[in-house]
Amino acid sequence: MSRTPRAKLRNILITVALGSFMGQIDNSIVNVSLPVIQKDFNISLALTEWVVTAYLITISSTLLLCGKLADAFGWKRIFVTGLSIFTVGSLICGLSVNIAILLFGVSVQAVGGAMIISSGPAISTHAADEKDRGKALSVTAVSISLALCLGPLLGGILTATLGWHSIFFVNVPVGVIAIFLAVRNIEKDEPHTNTLFDWKGGVLFILSLWLILFPLDTIGESYMPAGLFVGLLFAGVLLWFLFALYERKQPNPLLRFSLFRSRIFVYNGIAAMLNFTAMYIFIFLLPFYLETFRHFSTVQAGLLYLPMPLAFLLAAPASGSLSDRIGSRGLCITGMGVMGVALLLMSFLGQNTGLPYLILVVALIGIGYGMFQTPNNSAVLGSVPDADRGVTSGTLSTMKNIGMILGITASGSLFTVLQTLGKQNATAQKLSVQAIQNQSFTFALHITFLIAMVIALLAMVACIPAKARGIVGKQ
Repeated sequence: MSRTPRAKLRNILITVALGSFMGQIDNSIVNVSLPVIQKDFNISLALTEWVVTAYLITISSTLLLCGKLADAFGWKRIFVTGLSIFTVGSLICGLSVNIAILLFGVSVQAVGGAMIISSGPAISTHAADEKDRGKALSVTAVSISLALCLGPLLGGILTATLGWHSIFFVNVPVGVIAIFLAVRNIEKDEPHTNTLFDWKGGVLFILSLWLILFPLDTIGESYMPAGLFVGLLFAGVLLWFLFALYERKQPNPLLRFSLFRSRIFVYNGIAAMLNFTAMYIFIFLLPFYLETFRHFSTVQAGLLYLPMPLAFLLAAPASGSLSDRIGSRGLCITGMGVMGVALLLMSFLGQNTGLPYLILVVALIGIGYGMFQTPNNSAVLGSVPDADRGVTSGTLSTMKNIGMILGITASGSLFTVLQTLGKQNATAQKLSVQAIQNQSFTFALHITFLIAMVIALLAMVACIPAKARGIVGKQ
């Protein structure tokens, strides 16, 4: 039996899943529409990246803060506030008339998303009994899969018929419904810590992460001088060390460094970060391959995304239930191995690659991703007491989002550099202009996906020592 009546538990899990659905469908819709946004605003690929990167850097720098807020002021309060902010941010994005307003809107979304992500898993984990934790978390995994299913297809249809602005308006009615359900279904919880909130530590953390991640995102681009790049990176690292020193002296620190004494947290956290790095290299590059290189429409590109979330929909619940019985480690290792094989196969994509091959590889990505995610989340959140679940969820999500940023940065930077190198090599062969473009694109695509494969295999290796008994099953 769960610690919450079964009917009430079901309503709580559905509500949390809907919040996660809203955040995820926005990401999947935006990705398939990036080439259209780039063309509409007449901006560079580097600036187009910022539609996603601004969201990810903001959410990464605020997740830990929001996790601590959730522990300090109650998970429900932060969850509902996050839904409200995300909905307002979506409205701003939908009304944007230039890239500056759009970037502001996605940053507002990110703050709301950080609140949702850091409090939602804590609500689900607390409501479910330990033996059902993986199954409970798989409900959210299924909602994410549905969002991934609907997002690219819905994004393609909306962009083709109503314009890309409409992809953000979708979140407004969904957000209103999610707020209503959260207020009605989730019971008010008391603060899980009775000490003062560490605002100074929060400011130091946000500043340090922005100063580190912002210059890293410009690698491979020419718009940031080398001196400014080094200066910002140095300032960010310095602020991070000051943050660490300050936190060690606080009775209720924003980041519990004791978490990093747990092998299961450290290794699963590293694996999660590498998983998202590899995954977002794939997610960012695929629409450009489909739409820019293969000239598929946005609707067709959305349809070709479907095998991944559909496979995830099958794999995630099964792996969640299985992890409750056999533990997480073997499932995480297998999942990352499958993803590594899929990324290797992606490195063979070309101008005439058949649709069955493409569908198979995209489905394998979804299987590997689904096998890894739920057991990984269950292992980490199951290894800490209730009072620390908000900050633990925030810390893990921060590591995942840093992985996303690194994946997008690697995609844009590596692809740009490799494509330039490919053009030089193709030009030396005295090929036609079209042949040079095709050869340079496939050269850059192949190498970038091979690097993504290596990252996935490193994540698999990180899962191997992540074993701890008496936490969740037989970790």
